Amino acid sequence: MILKTENIIFIKETFQNMKSKHDFLDLLNYVKPFIYGEKTQSFDLNHLNFHSNSNTKKYKSFIVKKKSGADRTINSPSKGLKAIQKCLNLIFQTIYDVHPSVYGFVKSKSIVNNANIHSGNHYIYNIDLKDFFSSIDQARIWGRLQYPPFNLNKERDLLEVANMISSLCCFKIDVERLDENNEWQIVNRNVLPQGAPTSPTITNIICQQLDFYLTAVAKRFGLRYSRYADDITFSSMHNVYNENSDFIKELNRVISSQNFHIKQSKTRLQKKGYRQEVTGLIVNAKPNVNSRYIKQLRMWLFYWENHGYEKANLFFGSQYFKDRGYVKKRVPNLEFVLDGKLNFLKMVKGAENGTYLKLYERFRVLSEKKISFQAVQISNIKEVKHDPQETVKLLKFFKYDNKYSFKQLVHKPVNENDFNFIEILKTANKQFMDFSVDNNNKLNIPKDLISGVQNLFEILRTSGIDFYNINNLHPLEDKNIGAKIQLFKGDYRFGNEKSESSILSDLIIRTALKKEFSDQINNIVYSFGENDNSGLFDYKQIIFYPELQKFQSKANFFTWVPNVKIALSIIFESILKHSNVNGNRNFTLEEKGIIINIERKAVNDLIKIELSILDKNSLLMGSIDNILSDMRRDFFPVLVGICDFKVQFKSIMEENYECRVLPYASKVKPIDEDPQGFKYIFTFYD
Repeated sequence: MILKTENIIFIKETFQNMKSKHDFLDLLNYVKPFIYGEKTQSFDLNHLNFHSNSNTKKYKSFIVKKKSGADRTINSPSKGLKAIQKCLNLIFQTIYDVHPSVYGFVKSKSIVNNANIHSGNHYIYNIDLKDFFSSIDQARIWGRLQYPPFNLNKERDLLEVANMISSLCCFKIDVERLDENNEWQIVNRNVLPQGAPTSPTITNIICQQLDFYLTAVAKRFGLRYSRYADDITFSSMHNVYNENSDFIKELNRVISSQNFHIKQSKTRLQKKGYRQEVTGLIVNAKPNVNSRYIKQLRMWLFYWENHGYEKANLFFGSQYFKDRGYVKKRVPNLEFVLDGKLNFLKMVKGAENGTYLKLYERFRVLSEKKISFQAVQISNIKEVKHDPQETVKLLKFFKYDNKYSFKQLVHKPVNENDFNFIEILKTANKQFMDFSVDNNNKLNIPKDLISGVQNLFEILRTSGIDFYNINNLHPLEDKNIGAKIQLFKGDYRFGNEKSESSILSDLIIRTALKKEFSDQINNIVYSFGENDNSGLFDYKQIIFYPELQKFQSKANFFTWVPNVKIALSIIFESILKHSNVNGNRNFTLEEKGIIINIERKAVNDLIKIELSILDKNSLLMGSIDNILSDMRRDFFPVLVGICDFKVQFKSIMEENYECRVLPYASKVKPIDEDPQGFKYIFTFYD
């Protein structure tokens, strides 16, 4: 659920009108469905009292490695406490307006925005705050909640609510504090834990006065100022950053007065003529990634292009572990890493940047070909098992309740308190291994589908388990992992909901618009998109029969979508190359039509879905003897185990034929029915 304006107004007004812990409880229960869905169970007061009791064990602590190799302690709240904190965090974000100089933990802001304001300056001055989260005590949060915009103060008789909220957000751990001799000592305090959903937002609330003062300091000295979490940056065209300068003295005074301390080892001044970085981005001219980032992308794409995916992935794995072994226990998938890095490059450089577009195009071509490269290796085509119904059977396990654990990998649990993601993943992995190979060790389901499911398991085994261990929630709750799971859902089903499936009509149009055929000798581009200069093709020639809405109402079925996408790509490329009207290549736009039809038929206990793509009035201009081998070469590796496939066509002699690729047929056969052109026919099962 998405917060609308009326919801935001209600949250603000309700918070300001609170009179007791019961009102606070009601507000938490109001926002909970926006996070967990309408069927979520409500909190009760006992729940809040239990988790606000500092004597209860509320967190799980574990160590992760920093890039420097040092240890970082993460304190992950229990499931029940985390649910409260996520709701409370939404309330905080709705009520509190972040200072404009803050870029960390703020919706619609990123490291690119933070870096951009410092671009092109002669001097960049960076400092880090020491032990940022744990330097904020519970008492400090309790005190801040008594002031606007929260006003949980004595005058309103709401100190009890302030105490409950601050307790819900803090955890007692050993931290460093300065003693009366100005020396660091270990003490045990209730502080803001790194790992709780509320902690990032609370740091911005606590730092409000710090941001106000440092903005004023920056204005006084003619500087630009921004803060991204504990990373503080000043920039300018002039140098005021010398040791013992008025600016440095004032900076130290302000930070000390706000009970923070500078981590001296992370302080640095970056001058023009040398590489300048802000939150990991180069800012000498404008925000940019470093040259190594681009070189690595080119290197990995080069290896994929020249050595194939499997060898490239092995090389990538060894290199990636050297670079990221301090935080990554398992080597991720090359394709997913490249996809993520290209998306980041797009965010930094922009969608129209030439470097990004060239790299993305290389990646897109490789990704589309990958399934073909992984096609089933066959020594005798007649012996390969082709059983689309078995493929559908497996795919439905990801959607409907059954004895297998696959559904629980890609859907949120009904009851989060009775949910162990690690055990579910282990069970599903074993079940998949048992299911994917039959007793004769021959392929039951397509190798490409197996690869797709294995990629999903790899994501869940690495990032998914890490997220679950930290948050005690299904990996769907994580934005990046959730997006990959949603993409997988779109890979196993056609339907009408973009969040849960792929839309067949959309895929057909997108695929057609992307394809181009270039006649370089005559400098002619054939395309259904804007680049066409042949005058023969236009996307309006693609017609869904009898009309789009009725077509889409029948286009709901399970299949492995990536392979269907490749087959569609081959079809539209072939149409652009060979389409004609009664043997004549010089036709007009009005004479050409690509008719897309779909029919659902009940056959015994099966539902058959027949998808046809008719290149109307187009004749086969080549040899009938070659058509079967050509169709097998193009479509057999892609569609075996996915669906039945055949083409029907009229020859130049106006004789009608059918060429069946799947199931296997030994030869082309004549047919009585007039196909009305060159027709590609998929048969899916549901």
